[in-house]
Amino acid sequence: VKKLADGKGLQLWIMPNGGKYWRYEYRHLGKRKLLALGTYPDLTLEKAREKTTDARRQVADDLDPSGLKQQRKAELRLAADNTFGKIAERLVAKKRKDGKAPVTIAKMEWILAKLKTSLATRSIGSIRTPDVIHALKKEEEADNLETARRMRTVIGEVFRYAMQHGIIDGDPSAATRGAIANPKPKHFTAITDPQRVGALLRLVDDYADRQIITGSALQLMALLYPR
Repeated sequence: VKKLADGKGLQLWIMPNGGKYWRYEYRHLGKRKLLALGTYPDLTLEKAREKTTDARRQVADDLDPSGLKQQRKAELRLAADNTFGKIAERLVAKKRKDGKAPVTIAKMEWILAKLKTSLATRSIGSIRTPDVIHALKKEEEADNLETARRMRTVIGEVFRYAMQHGIIDGDPSAATRGAIANPKPKHFTAITDPQRVGALLRLVDDYADRQIITGSALQLMALLYPR
């Protein structure tokens, strides 16, 4: 390896294969260290000198430029692993493991698919309340009020999951309460035709065989609900 010194610790290393690499040599806590700055000619001499000046300032402040660079890389990797979308995927996987109904999982994935262009690629720690409101407003403006309501619930679940795992400290979706219009409830007329009532009761009985608690509650409602 041939080393060409530019001064103040800046060196250009020329490898046997012809590659040229900028290095900054310095001492930190009594130890000789090297900081990789980049390759020539992608990194010009002027830019290499600027990077060296920045590193020299860090050394003067008793900081380790190489250690800071490694820390920054680790933070970037962590942010890439903790995007909203990736945390949402882990939450969905947990719900599957917990035995949640396939229809529940499908609805959640449908909502999350709508967030691919707004929140999914963002580091979850960088998302703020206005970002969440912006995503919800898209559905509100399309008059999908019920979808917006469900979306707010799903977003909150993802943030709470991240909080439980120590990734973030707060849930920015909590402050979105009242930010979008509430869907208007739809009222349906009572079923009075005996044949339709019988069909409904058979559906309730069939559901009760699969979902005992909820199904039993529906059966009781059919007997006790005020008419």
